[in-house]
Amino acid sequence: MNQGLRTRPNEDKLKELTQKYNKPANVSSLKVPRVNLGIWRQMTTRNKDVDLKLQHLQNLLSKAACPMMYMMDMFLQKSSNQQPITIQEVQSYTVTCKDTYQMLQASFSEITCRRRSFIKGDIQPQYKALCDDTTPVTDLLFGDDIKEKIKEMDAENSVFKKVGHEKSTGLNTRRKRRIKSRSCCICK
Repeated sequence: MNQGLRTRPNEDKLKELTQKYNKPANVSSLKVPRVNLGIWRQMTTRNKDVDLKLQHLQNLLSKAACPMMYMMDMFLQKSSNQQPITIQEVQSYTVTCKDTYQMLQASFSEITCRRRSFIKGDIQPQYKALCDDTTPVTDLLFGDDIKEKIKEMDAENSVFKKVGHEKSTGLNTRRKRRIKSRSCCICK
C-alpha cells in the first residue's frame, strides 16, 4: 500500500481500473472543466502545460469518485430499506473500496511527480536528474540521501568533462559559421 503512494502507477493497469466504473448519470458536474478558448489562446505555453497536467490529475480524481458513489448508493439503498448486507455484497464492496484506494493512490503519486516536475525549472541543469521518476520519494520529495546523489552527479559530471567533448548548441555553431564566412569574405 505504501509503495504505490511513492511511485508512478502502471498506466495500462490504471486505465483498466478506471474503465470499470462509469460516471453516474445523475452527477453531470463530475467532469474536468476546460479553459475558455479565448483565455486558452492568451495563456503562455508553460501555463498551458501546467493546466493540462492538472486536468489529467483532476480527471483521475473524478474517476476515483465514481466507485465511492456506487458504494454510497448501495449503502443508502440497504439502509433505507433496512436490509442486511450479505457476505457477497461485503466482498463486492471490498473490491470497490480497493479499487477506489488504488485510484486515490495513483492521484497522490501523480501529485508527487508533478510537484517535482514543477520544481525542476528551479534546479541547476546538472542536477535536473533529481526530478526523474527514478529518484525514490521518501518523507522528503527528493529522497533522504540527496547530498550523496549530488556528490555522485558531481563526480559523473567531472568524469564527463574530462573524457567527453563539449556540446555545441545550434546557436554557437551558427555564430561560428557566420564569423568564419565573414573572415573568408575579408580574405578575398
